[in-house]
Amino acid sequence: MTKSTLKTIVTIWMTLTGCGFLCAALPPAEEAALVDLYQATNGVGWVDSTGWLVDSDPCTWFGVTCDAGGSTVEALDLSANNLDGPLPPSLGDLSSLTALLLPHNSLRGAIPVELGSLLQLQQLDLNDNHLEGPVPTELGALVQLQLLSVPRNRLTGALPSSLENLTSLTDDGGLDLRWNGVFTTDDALRAFLNSKQEDGDWEGSQTVAPGDLFATVTKGMLATLVWDPIDYTDDIGRYEVYGATVSGGPYEMYMSTSESFPKGAGSGDVGPLLPGASYYL
Repeated sequence: MTKSTLKTIVTIWMTLTGCGFLCAALPPAEEAALVDLYQATNGVGWVDSTGWLVDSDPCTWFGVTCDAGGSTVEALDLSANNLDGPLPPSLGDLSSLTALLLPHNSLRGAIPVELGSLLQLQQLDLNDNHLEGPVPTELGALVQLQLLSVPRNRLTGALPSSLENLTSLTDDGGLDLRWNGVFTTDDALRAFLNSKQEDGDWEGSQTVAPGDLFATVTKGMLATLVWDPIDYTDDIGRYEVYGATVSGGPYEMYMSTSESFPKGAGSGDVGPLLPGASYYL
């Protein structure tokens, strides 16, 4: 075989593969992390799972973006894709990740502390899920983060002071903590977070559960719920009641009090309900 023939063969091979004999595979830990995400969040039920666990190259899987050589995952975008389940801790093995975009899904459980090891991360969007528990202290290590969006979840508890390390967050929009149940008693942290929060006031939208909730059956197919209104009334808001016919849901909204009579309400009717059926509210 002549040198020119060999050069022609190599050129054809590189044209077909994009990188020839130098093609790099993802590290096993990164591929395993993607597989864990698929399995933990019911990948078979995703809106789009093109390529996942079928194509041999994870860089071709829907929502996965790798570097030019295909040697590491740089972005993961599965927005509004019907992910249902917990985030696996192994996502912390995607060490080159710059964007983790998983909003508008049904993610459950806690935010893994392992996400704090994604030191290249610039965007973390977990908006509109069912995540619960505290905001991990470890997220304060993500000093390159420009966007941290976690509104419309069930996060609770005191916010860690380590969040003050996130100085790369975009002012007036790089942070969104609304519609959770988080708080702080640290004035310096409050001021810093307000400077980054989308509307400048994350505290005014936090969810507070009412107390002493009970139900009484009324006429027809209605049930009246009675509760003790919350003490905090400074900001607008309302009560929303979600119900299901099986324990654990899925839940849908059964009743909402009016914005015009927001937080002073202490009761509301739910229905119509079917006789003899069980409801979880």
